[in-house]
Amino acid sequence: MKKRIWLSTLLLLALLVTPVFSESPFATVFLEREAFSEGKLENLEWTQDGLILSPGTEKGVFVSRELDVPPFESVVLSWNAMTPIGTALEVEARLFHEDAQKWSDWLSWGVWRKSPVKRSVSTGDELAEISYDTAQLRGVDARATKIQVRATLQGEGIRLRRITYTLYDSSVPEREVCAEHTGFSQLPEVAYSQQIREPGIASVMCSAVTMCTQLVLSGEDLLPEEVALSQYDAYLDGFGNWSYTASFAGELGYKSYVTYADEEELLRLLDEGRAVGMSVKYSNTEGEAYPYIEGAPLSTAGHLLTVRGYEWRDGERYYFVSDSAAGSDEGALLSYKGGQLMDAWISRILYVVEDKETQENSIERKEILFAPSKTEGEYILQGDIPFSVGKDFRGNAFKQAGGGIIAYMIEGDSNTYYDIQMTGKNQFRFMNDVSAEDVTVYFMSNEGMTLVAKMEEESSVWSLKEPILTIVAFVAVALITVVIKRITIIR
Repeated sequence: MKKRIWLSTLLLLALLVTPVFSESPFATVFLEREAFSEGKLENLEWTQDGLILSPGTEKGVFVSRELDVPPFESVVLSWNAMTPIGTALEVEARLFHEDAQKWSDWLSWGVWRKSPVKRSVSTGDELAEISYDTAQLRGVDARATKIQVRATLQGEGIRLRRITYTLYDSSVPEREVCAEHTGFSQLPEVAYSQQIREPGIASVMCSAVTMCTQLVLSGEDLLPEEVALSQYDAYLDGFGNWSYTASFAGELGYKSYVTYADEEELLRLLDEGRAVGMSVKYSNTEGEAYPYIEGAPLSTAGHLLTVRGYEWRDGERYYFVSDSAAGSDEGALLSYKGGQLMDAWISRILYVVEDKETQENSIERKEILFAPSKTEGEYILQGDIPFSVGKDFRGNAFKQAGGGIIAYMIEGDSNTYYDIQMTGKNQFRFMNDVSAEDVTVYFMSNEGMTLVAKMEEESSVWSLKEPILTIVAFVAVALITVVIKRITIIR
């Protein structure tokens, strides 16, 4: 009897962790919960909230079982984790080459940490190679039929909730779009132009802006630069790493991932009320090298935008997008013809952000105050400042830990400004004539924290002085009383 129960339990566990695939060019699988417990754990413990280090250990390794999958030519990994400062996560995979009947070497998606020095890699062997975020089989029409995943966790407080792998086989035809996707679906009009963001990175931060748009639509209060600082890839020297961008949302507690998809899957996600990030290349002029999209702001060999919904118009599906290539936030709210957008979506890659699954959060905001300094026209941060903001803060934004970006917003003005000069440690001046009382300043660190600073109210400043002034007044009155008494005695 006990043996039957044991066998039944094993069968149920196998069903829970074995993915079921449909006839489609893509397959996306989540390794979590039971899949973690089934794999090999070294110095790790499995909990319902993910993998954590065993007590007294600084490093742990998870290795999945060898997973049978449909034939595929490329794979992208992403993950959801909490990586506080001082921790690091490396996710790897090896692929079983069907023609060679052997496993590739372990391919790494780089080291993920709270630091600008996190980096992907481009490496491989005779069977497979990885470039930044995508691993591919070597050989004409080569396919893999198995995959194995490994994760290395380091540092106190790290927690891995999920690893997602998405597979693609271009030889399999895409599914037909179901007839029910004929209605209207649109999320709120949230959009950012990357062209008017932090000048040093504005032209290359479309991926960060796309993820920021998705998260703001999910209820987060973020600036695109905060996303950019946390998903920057030092090896790529940029922000377009698909794995890093999707995994950023995981640090905020969301289930987020990269997936290959077709139009049917895109529409299903939109019908669920989810905005998705889409990797495209397009031209705004007919006859150029890239697919033409009518009304696109420019031509690009690689770009990310947010798809927020769709509608039928004149017998054709149009997609509502937030396209950061536009020159203004308002101008980024666009609609593209469905056929043209599908042609531009060559990669078939999407960013998906599902619901928040934990309130745990390794990306922080801290509210602080600033006040006038002793130097006229300058201000200084007040109270407990968790990181130093000095003259080299901006210069180290993408070079070493502790740097970042500074921006400010003015009450009643939707624009974001960057003309602030750091004049000393935690001390700054506005380069334009602004009323400091109406300003909110954002000191965004590349280690996952933003200081949100507002002008200290005059009453607050005087509240610190009142006890001193009271004492001084009391002493003065006492001295005057003594002097008067002495004069009276002398008379």
